[in-house]
Amino acid sequence: MTDEELRSEVNQLKSDFQGLLKQHQTALQRIDELEDRVEDLEAENDALRRGADLVQTVRKNGATTTEKRAVEVINTLGRRAGGRPDSQPARSELDATGIVNALGGSIDRTNTYGFMDDVVELVGNPNVLWKQKEPRSSSDNTRLVLDLRNGDLPEMVAGHELEVTTA
Repeated sequence: MTDEELRSEVNQLKSDFQGLLKQHQTALQRIDELEDRVEDLEAENDALRRGADLVQTVRKNGATTTEKRAVEVINTLGRRAGGRPDSQPARSELDATGIVNALGGSIDRTNTYGFMDDVVELVGNPNVLWKQKEPRSSSDNTRLVLDLRNGDLPEMVAGHELEVTTA
């Protein structure tokens, strides 16, 4: 090989080396960018998990509150049904206003109709406790009806013991 050919090959190798060095630096820079992005995503993921945990806690506490309110309404209905003389049917009713009053105003009247559905679902016996829906033209209001002549209330609802369970 001649000196000229060797110089040409050395120059080509230097050029190849410079190209590889540049690619290496670009790859390192991209790795740094990706590592930064991973850190950002991990931080975002942590924030989302904390948010999800908070939502779960709020839902759990909200469910507990709904369940406690439901038990109070069922107990109110049960006391009213059980407190009647034997000649009277073991039946009682609460409309939205009665529910708000039974709960000491801790629920907004606009939420009572959905709440009525929750109470009925928790009892799980539509022959004993049901939501009596009335048309808007009726003088009666939509209400919860408890009729212990049709069966018994469960002893517990959502982990809470009821005061009145039988007729």
